[in-house]
Amino acid sequence: MSRSFRTLRTSHGRKQVLLFSLATVAFSVSTGSFIIFLESIENLHLPFWVKLTGAIIQNGLLAAILWFVDRRLSVKPIQSLARGIMQMEERSAQNQRLTVPPGHEEDEIGMLADTINLLIAETEARSQSLRESEERLRMLIDSMQDIICFKDGEGRWLVANQSDLRLFGIEHVDYRGKKDSELAPFSPTHYDAFMGCEASDEIAWKAGAPSRADEVIPHPDLGLRVFDIIKIPMFFDDGRRRGLIVVGRDVTERRREEQLLKDSEAYNKALFNDSRIALGVMEPTTALFVDCNDAAMKLYRVANRTELIGKTPEGVSPEVQYDGTPSHEAAIRHIEIAVKNGSHIFPWRHRHLDGTEWDAEVHLMRLSHSGRDLLLFSVEDVTGRKAAEGRLRLSAAVIASTRDGVIITDRDGLIVTVNHAFSEITGFSEEEAVGQNPRILQSGRHPKTFYQQMWHALEEIGHWQGEIWNRRKNGEVYPQLSSLSAIHDENGVIAYYVAVFTDISRLKEAEQRLEHLAYHDPLTDLPNRALLHLQMDHALEKARRRGTSLALHLIDLDRFKDVNDGYGHPAGDELLVAIAERLRKRLRREDLLVRLGGDEFVILQEDLPETGAAAMLARMVIDTLSDPFSISGGRELYIGASIGIAIFPEDGEDGTTLLRNADAALYQAKGQGRNMFHYYTSSLTIAAAEKLRLEGRMRRALELDQFLVYYQPQISLLGGGIIGAEALIRWIDPEKGSVSPGDFIPAAEECGLIGAIGDRVLEASIKQMRRWMDDGIHLEKLAINISPRQFRLYDVPERIADLLHRYNVPADRIELEITESALMEHGERAGQALQTLKEIGIRLAIDDFGTGYSSLAYLKRFPIDALKIDRSFVMDIPGDESDAQIAQAIIAMAQSLKLKVVAEGVETEAQLRFFRERSCDYAQGYLISPAIPADKFADFVRSYLQMSGF
Repeated sequence: MSRSFRTLRTSHGRKQVLLFSLATVAFSVSTGSFIIFLESIENLHLPFWVKLTGAIIQNGLLAAILWFVDRRLSVKPIQSLARGIMQMEERSAQNQRLTVPPGHEEDEIGMLADTINLLIAETEARSQSLRESEERLRMLIDSMQDIICFKDGEGRWLVANQSDLRLFGIEHVDYRGKKDSELAPFSPTHYDAFMGCEASDEIAWKAGAPSRADEVIPHPDLGLRVFDIIKIPMFFDDGRRRGLIVVGRDVTERRREEQLLKDSEAYNKALFNDSRIALGVMEPTTALFVDCNDAAMKLYRVANRTELIGKTPEGVSPEVQYDGTPSHEAAIRHIEIAVKNGSHIFPWRHRHLDGTEWDAEVHLMRLSHSGRDLLLFSVEDVTGRKAAEGRLRLSAAVIASTRDGVIITDRDGLIVTVNHAFSEITGFSEEEAVGQNPRILQSGRHPKTFYQQMWHALEEIGHWQGEIWNRRKNGEVYPQLSSLSAIHDENGVIAYYVAVFTDISRLKEAEQRLEHLAYHDPLTDLPNRALLHLQMDHALEKARRRGTSLALHLIDLDRFKDVNDGYGHPAGDELLVAIAERLRKRLRREDLLVRLGGDEFVILQEDLPETGAAAMLARMVIDTLSDPFSISGGRELYIGASIGIAIFPEDGEDGTTLLRNADAALYQAKGQGRNMFHYYTSSLTIAAAEKLRLEGRMRRALELDQFLVYYQPQISLLGGGIIGAEALIRWIDPEKGSVSPGDFIPAAEECGLIGAIGDRVLEASIKQMRRWMDDGIHLEKLAINISPRQFRLYDVPERIADLLHRYNVPADRIELEITESALMEHGERAGQALQTLKEIGIRLAIDDFGTGYSSLAYLKRFPIDALKIDRSFVMDIPGDESDAQIAQAIIAMAQSLKLKVVAEGVETEAQLRFFRERSCDYAQGYLISPAIPADKFADFVRSYLQMSGF
């Protein structure tokens, strides 16, 4: 009550208020318009219940006073009553009542005082009830986790719950009556949020209806959070803004989950639509296709998805499958298996709309989408693969010429066929072996568990390799190095077993003899003459089998007799040990260093790429021995060497002849002076000198950057476009002009420059690839040759990874071409390097396939992507039937192994047509374009499609 009286006071004082009230009531009574007074109260910014209470009290009180004045004109009692009302207001006390002026207890003044006291009591009761309701409402909204705020029509905060105050960091701020912009300075962290709230409030007001939006608000503990904000504007009947209700809920996690779900759906959709694999979706209960991707449309030869959607498997299949089961029944069976197991792979016979039938491998996978059970299916056309597998089995005749023994058995282990080398090694003819079990070769040296482990490996991983002791037909037991593989048919069932083996009897015998000191020089611990003959026989046999050369270096020390004579034999012996140690460190592991006796040594140099390599080795030996030797007593000795060289097979077919001819060449070398080497023939000596001059020119060319990289385009025989290029080195010598790669590359291999040259080509090619990409020329691949020596000298994977990173070139744009000899020469190391390259993403190709060892085993062992048919097989196609059959067999084999094939050296339309008709993947050669500089290659690519007939 006291609050109501204080509200009604004005700056004119209590008397003016009383007179104003009396005048207003008098006007109200005289006009009968009580509503006018209420409206005058309404204009004050007061709570409604306060206005109503004050109106009731004042109108009731003053009406009574007016009545009393009118009836009795007694001013003094009224003044006394008015003073009592004023005093009650000043004391601001509740439960206070008016005191009746003395002598008026029973008259109208007393009745008026009683009436006012009743009104006061009723008003206080209602005020208490309202306060309790407000407290309950406050407790309710404060207990809610959502943020709640009430604002008046001008955006001032009236009430907010604790969640809202904590969020905005204003728990200890007197926020009531302040706008968002006035509260912003109290919490700088939320300045932008406050200003944003004020802006969104205005949007809600202007909309005239509830609005809903996400707003980002900093949380004191959790950082930025997303709130779902609902704003409800309220208006008076005349359209004026009355108030705004703001409710917000933290939906950060929900929005994050919703976004993740959207991203996941978009990702899966992209995978489905953009996949090169033919994919579709099937309804399992009806077997109806409900969706498919572009690859499936292409595979099924339809122009629009609607041509597939709604069909069932039998609609794209012949009436029956492989086993005679109707396609409808077979489809139901496969669907049931997929639904039960979650995944199912099976072969399926398809039929195009034009009636053409084709073979496929189908993979069904159960999935659930939007509460709906579906089947995702992938389809792969394996028609070509099945045909290729058949041709591959027939092409087994290709291995008939290998010197390794080959056995092919059926799945039951019965011999189906053997090659001629098998008969030479074991003594069993093909007629005697076919139909038998390979147990006819068992020697009895291995326990039963040995064969169990071997068969376990074949069944589990499909391959086994190791040494076996077998028995020849004549009863002789011999060791062999064997590689066994399981061959599967199109249904994944083992169809054949293939064993490739080599008789390693002589190697084993040599190993046993090497264990005895009789085969070593007791002074230098080098192999002696006896071991030299054994090793030479083995090397000669291998060279004959592989068609390679070897060199025998006979070394005689110059002035060694002077050392013995001047310092004694102990000093001579010490010098011999030092010489042996120095040479051993400089030679390759595969080179054999032998001490024949006295001051004579022999080096057996195998796998000679050409005769010039022998000169390089001889010069290295002479240079190595020209440095001084330190022996006991602080003495420093200088020694020289003369070397005679004999080459197999030019200078002899056996070890005795080679030694004799090397001795003759040594005599010629000594006749020319000290520190000289000489070939057995004078023509070889001249050639060796030329090689040395060529080496000097190549070293200068490296220094002067005279080596250039040209690029020969590669085209797709299926699509006709340019898919890549091969990087080829060229040398323009200022003295000799253009030097053929066939001349300088072998020489670079011999003298060790190929590593530096190859690395320069590698970097230049990758750098050029980056330039083409920047110029908008996007090749599928760029092929770069890697020499065997690069594998030996460099960490090829690390070097390539560094270049790719430096020039920002994707790894799958680079294809490395490795020769068969590199794989065979560096077997385990090459395998590790290739596997690392494959993990980086590099493509790998076998260059000049068919000219080297051509072992089928390494095609499975190494992660190869492509084969390049050597130009020697291409140049006489189609006229040479043998070359045509070899090329066709290589293509069929590659296709069965899912390898790409490149025909190189294509120079005629007939050759191009031959390879296109046999589904060879790519081609390169002079018919398309010779190797051209990088600046011309881009122009060639742009103009090719316009001028090409592909």
